[in-house]
Amino acid sequence: MSEQRLSFFQLALLTMPWIGVQAIWSTEFSVITPVMESYHLGPFWSRNIWIFGPITGFFTAPVVGAFSDACTSRLGRRRPFIIAGLILTVIASTVFALSNNYGSARLAVSFISFIILDITINVMQTPLRALAGDNAAEDQQTTVQLFATFFQGCGSMLGFGLSRAFWTGSPEDLPKLIFTVMAVNIFFITLTCFVITEKRTTREVKKIKVTEPFVVVIRNVFKMDKKMVVVCAIEFLSWAAAFAYWPAASSWWGINVYKGCPKDTGCSAEREALYKEGQKNYGDSSLYQAIIQTVFGLSLAFIVSRGILTKVRIPYLLCLAVGAVFFILAKVGPQTVTMAYFVTMLWAISNSAINAFPFALVGRYAAEDTSDEIGVRMGLLNLFICLPQLIITFVVSAMSDSLGEEGLPWAFLIAGYCLGLASILCIFIQEGPIAVNKGKEVADEANVPVAEVKQ
Repeated sequence: MSEQRLSFFQLALLTMPWIGVQAIWSTEFSVITPVMESYHLGPFWSRNIWIFGPITGFFTAPVVGAFSDACTSRLGRRRPFIIAGLILTVIASTVFALSNNYGSARLAVSFISFIILDITINVMQTPLRALAGDNAAEDQQTTVQLFATFFQGCGSMLGFGLSRAFWTGSPEDLPKLIFTVMAVNIFFITLTCFVITEKRTTREVKKIKVTEPFVVVIRNVFKMDKKMVVVCAIEFLSWAAAFAYWPAASSWWGINVYKGCPKDTGCSAEREALYKEGQKNYGDSSLYQAIIQTVFGLSLAFIVSRGILTKVRIPYLLCLAVGAVFFILAKVGPQTVTMAYFVTMLWAISNSAINAFPFALVGRYAAEDTSDEIGVRMGLLNLFICLPQLIITFVVSAMSDSLGEEGLPWAFLIAGYCLGLASILCIFIQEGPIAVNKGKEVADEANVPVAEVKQ
């Protein structure tokens, strides 16, 4: 924890890299499937290619979290991994962007570089979360994670905007799009790494084997106290809902809302045009969703920073409940354009909570336990983010195969039930009194290296 409370501006500087990170994810969502299909990737892998994100995250996050906790570099604990992750991400994204130039090998090159890109992004994400937890005081953990959510919304808008500006559906557009996104990442990560000066740890650390973090994470699953069990269960259900929604959303807009069908599936030109119109409106609604997320995240961050809101249990519950209601209505209610806009845009509220509150709670629990292993804790939480993604991806894929067009609304119903259960579990979140300016005592007791923010 930090020796002192940071200003609103300093908290923002800590979390600005999420603009670039989220821009990468948004760009991936826009281009990966059409690029792979244009390279003649089979239908099974076209639908399920996203499983590599949670698979790589499952293995990467615990390793990076544990090794950054034990890092004794003069640059600090987190910055070496953030910088290394950025360099590797630039290399992997460059290979992917130029994949169209590799002739008959372009499918293999793009497929492998996509998997490596997911690994390198996770190398950046885990220490970025831990960096925020390290340097915000205990009573600022929620605020700093809400700032991360705000900048993720900004990154989503930027990613969608750049995709619209540079992407026409052809792999030839990849270099200018990907290189622009990488330039954004280089700028914001360099800025944060320059402004945040971590102190070198002076505590004694033991050497860690590569396999040890997995053993520690699995062991900690069975040793979790009740408060961590509740948070991890909520996160498991929340990400199950997210991955029931995301893969189905664009097709649901085109097929179930607009009654169209994809090109080259044997339907009429009129229905193909309707499907295309649905895809366009889904893109518009996703942009509005990102705007709502930025406004909502920043507003909550301001409210929390002013001490108006100190407990997250009720806001967390309400945010998840909003998503639950509208996902269920997507199945049982009228599948109109208006309803589709509400479903997509209001997902921003639940998504903001999912990406802020659990990480803030983990940061608080680390402070209460005077622990400096926040990276390991983030790795443990990441386990309950990755597993539901793997499970739900295959469930939704199987449902689509067996039910066809009618399987898409059922995916939304699953998402609604998962968020509903998660919102109920929020009642059991444990929140003790928050110590203001407790950071220095915690840092002294645990001998945690604390970053300084240059004025």
